[in-house]
Amino acid sequence: MSTTSKITFQNEVPEIFSSLLSIHESVNKYGITPDLANLIMLRVSQINQCGYCVELHTQEARAAKESNDRLDQLVVFQQSNKFTPKEKLSLAWAEILTDLLPATDYSVIRVELLTFYSKQELSALTALICTINTWNRIRKSEY
Repeated sequence: MSTTSKITFQNEVPEIFSSLLSIHESVNKYGITPDLANLIMLRVSQINQCGYCVELHTQEARAAKESNDRLDQLVVFQQSNKFTPKEKLSLAWAEILTDLLPATDYSVIRVELLTFYSKQELSALTALICTINTWNRIRKSEY
């Protein structure tokens, strides 16, 4: 095999590909709305600099009628008045679970998140964040 050969994850391990897709379907059952999921997936993809995923999730967000104003402000969501407190906290959770800095105190934000989410919902949100991080790494490794 040539070192420049492209590997297509879904062709090589289709059962793993399907399993990852099923996680996205499941999070909706736990109260994570498609609108919030789109923002989370886009923000994590921006952090991870996954061009494929940024394009995909931007298109999905626009197709779901997300405003260009909010999409433009996503990288500075904490300073923007375009996002609800719940969205800001969810996006902050996505950022800290993507960056994984040693000094982060996860318990502080977890307590705040539990004012908006049940433990099940927060677990689903966390699974979504972990899954998009996985997708970003898969997509970057394919190209």
